[in-house]
Amino acid sequence: MLGLRRQALVVEPARRGPEGLVVRLRLGWSRPSIAIRVHEREPGAVDDPFVPIGLLLGMATGRDVVVEGPVSEPLLASLDAVRADLAAWYPELHRPAFRAAAPVPAPPRAAGAQGIASFFSGGLDSFYTAITHAQDITHLVFVHGFDVRLADTKLRHEVASRTAEAASELGKPLLQVETDLRSVSDGRANWAWFNHAGLIAVALELAPGFDEVLVPATLADAHRPPELRGRIDRETWATSGCRIRTDGAEATRPEKARVVAEQAAARSHLRVCWENRGGAYNCGHCPKCVRTLLDLEVAGVRERFASFPPGWDPAWIRDIPMPRRSERQFLEECLWMAEAEGRHELAELLQARIARGP
Repeated sequence: MLGLRRQALVVEPARRGPEGLVVRLRLGWSRPSIAIRVHEREPGAVDDPFVPIGLLLGMATGRDVVVEGPVSEPLLASLDAVRADLAAWYPELHRPAFRAAAPVPAPPRAAGAQGIASFFSGGLDSFYTAITHAQDITHLVFVHGFDVRLADTKLRHEVASRTAEAASELGKPLLQVETDLRSVSDGRANWAWFNHAGLIAVALELAPGFDEVLVPATLADAHRPPELRGRIDRETWATSGCRIRTDGAEATRPEKARVVAEQAAARSHLRVCWENRGGAYNCGHCPKCVRTLLDLEVAGVRERFASFPPGWDPAWIRDIPMPRRSERQFLEECLWMAEAEGRHELAELLQARIARGP
């Protein structure tokens, strides 16, 4: 049962216009709005993109969820499986009751809908998927507002330009999307896991125009809950005619680094930095940069990448923060390869850092 309406997170019906698909939330006393705009495409006919956003915000804030706008019946039918998967991933979070006020049949597919789209931030996971499925992917998708804030126009321009250049070198058109989702989620949910809601939301908005949307996996299968291990856990988010699929969980990040290093576009444009200190494309010193440099170093390919500042000090491993289990898992992946490759100094530093804990 849903709690009292004032206690629920309510997603009001979306409006559609030049700014894309826009909803307002009722979240306690707050009424923030969220917009998703796909460049050069009309907004979708249903409010499906705001189902994952509402559901994961409800998990983060301890609220039940009501979506008042039209939601497609195939997506609603998939939510029991979705919620079971989310509970396996995040057992510590609230499991919200969910209600859609206006179920509707799935909208028709867009005219000429075909092809495979894959999210492409320019990072290790997205390059890996783009390279390993180069023969199948027809479009790459870059989202403004996820790791580069919409207000940071100078950095956005550089990142978008280099991402488009990388996509061109890979022989793929780049579809660009804008969203201010983080203006609502930051302070309420940890982006390290809430970004999944953003990716699925954009995938659902793209779904009418594609046969498949690939979401590059961050964690390898070895780290997944047992009930999810070895599965491709995407058909949970069901649409009519488009498959949303997580890709790349078969490989650890150091293993991905070795694959990605063979592609010139990746060596020139790999981008992982979330802090962008001093407006840098990759600052080379924030935790995400250091972890990725470690992946590249363990894989024996670090010096082949030109998109990071020069320099590497193994002592940096001692200071890598490990506040969540995912950071520990990333270091474990590096330890596995360091031990397998006989990189004893790196292995000892990694063992010591992991043993020290958060």
